[in-house]
Amino acid sequence: MVVEQISQRGAFIAQPSVEQARDVFELRRIMEPAILKRLIETLTAEKIAILRAHQQLEIQARALGDNPKVIRLAGDFHRLLAELAGNSVMASNMRQLTVLTCLAICLYNAPVPTSCRADEHGQMIDAIESRDLEGAQLLMANHLDHIEESLRLDTDLAEPDLEAIFRM
Repeated sequence: MVVEQISQRGAFIAQPSVEQARDVFELRRIMEPAILKRLIETLTAEKIAILRAHQQLEIQARALGDNPKVIRLAGDFHRLLAELAGNSVMASNMRQLTVLTCLAICLYNAPVPTSCRADEHGQMIDAIESRDLEGAQLLMANHLDHIEESLRLDTDLAEPDLEAIFRM
């Protein structure tokens, strides 16, 4: 949940705890291989074209050094995988998980170049396009490990620029 309602206090942007951040990655490690399986089973040239177009947006944001946009687009990539896989429940859950992941990256000061490496999404698209399920799943597992390992889960929370992250 991105917005938390606290009785008689109001609504606040969620700030995932260290435990919640770890829980998000645990769930993503379970869900995303299933998403990849379904996507590869239903793969079309149009879906690959959509993924490649998104990859170009990420490359452009990196070239501009726009880290908030890189973080948002990286989350969008994972949501896009779920949407293209065609399971609406998985897609809905991925939307929530990717937002929480973006918040964790910002809150726990993950350096963007190491939290979401520039080449990893492209490698996943290559594996998906060649219908290499095992390879795509291994790349995803390694990718999620890299992101989680980049989080500084032993530090105090920082004040992230949430407006910049979620701006379209």
